Amino acid sequence: MIKVLYNKVGDFMKKTFQTSLLFIFIIALFIGAFFTINRKYDRFYRVKGIDNDKRAIIEQYLSESEQNYLVQNQIPLTAFFDYVEYDQFDLRNYRIYNLLKDTGRYNDNNTLLTIGNDLQKKIAKNFSSNNYAIAQTLIEDDLEYGYINNDDFNSEDINLYALLRPLYGNDDASYVDDLNNYKEALTKRGLNESDIVSFMTDVVSVYKKNSLKQLMTQAENTGMTLIRKPNALSMYLNASRYIGSYVPDDLVLIQDIKRYRYAMYLRSDAYKKLTEMCKADKTINSRLVIYKAYTKYASLSDEEKGHSEYQLGLTLSFTDRYVDYGSFDETKVSSWLKENAYKYGFVLRYPSEHADKTGHAYDAHVYRFVGVKLAKKLHEQNKVLENYQEESEE
Repeated sequence: MIKVLYNKVGDFMKKTFQTSLLFIFIIALFIGAFFTINRKYDRFYRVKGIDNDKRAIIEQYLSESEQNYLVQNQIPLTAFFDYVEYDQFDLRNYRIYNLLKDTGRYNDNNTLLTIGNDLQKKIAKNFSSNNYAIAQTLIEDDLEYGYINNDDFNSEDINLYALLRPLYGNDDASYVDDLNNYKEALTKRGLNESDIVSFMTDVVSVYKKNSLKQLMTQAENTGMTLIRKPNALSMYLNASRYIGSYVPDDLVLIQDIKRYRYAMYLRSDAYKKLTEMCKADKTINSRLVIYKAYTKYASLSDEEKGHSEYQLGLTLSFTDRYVDYGSFDETKVSSWLKENAYKYGFVLRYPSEHADKTGHAYDAHVYRFVGVKLAKKLHEQNKVLENYQEESEE
């Protein structure tokens, strides 16, 4: 019986050994097959747009790590293939390249790739996350050049830089220094962050680069009011109200109206109503002469620069062609203007009874265009722009 038991145990062990050998053989066969298949496997097959020619280019120009990055992220060839043969190309920056390309500001790929690489490098140095989103914001606002080339670029002021940027040329990064200086000066005037944003939003919509820079020369002078909207019809100027070297953007040459010299200009709306007014009365049409109109900053005296309403393109000085300039107040033309000019949007700017309010002596020659609605109100209430401004601010 012991012998029988021994034989059964031996048979069992023999079968177990044979089974183990078979299992090991199958595993070895599987591993061998896996490596054989893997050697022939095309890792680029999931890359959209791949073919044999493009595969060869990828293997030629992309490093091993870039090839792995391409496969892992399944980047379509159309997203980067235009740049792949350039020495500066870095696959990891392909999205930034495309953002730059979409702006239409870069016609040369060498420049585009250099800017893209420099931008990514600086963002990576300054930020630990959200690099692509930051790059996207900078590029959409045309700030990448200033960000790369000016170390004083403050990322917390991106919104303010974006406001100022359109006033500057393509490769002009001086807006960074200008904004930093403007912000410092406005802070000294007592403006908080919200006030500064509001101020800059207003001025960049009206001023140009140089006229704004001139305006801001008085920013630290707290006794001087900086005019945010010099194009407003109700706005007035005096020695303590300043518009820098502002130039209206809708000036037109005055024509078909008698004037002291040929090249005289006025803002378009004012000119249109002036033309209507001159046609309304035969006496006005035949005798009225424009003695003075828009006057540019450079032509004004030092005391008047930035303070004269002639700089607004809304103010006119009239005279009578048949009477001495000093006698204009006694003419029919002057009387007609006092009674009717408001109907066309013009008001006598410096009436005698309001000299204390305007700070200017009576002058029968000077009329200011304020629009028909406001002119009617001022005429009926016997008020001047200073009154209106005070009431509006209350």
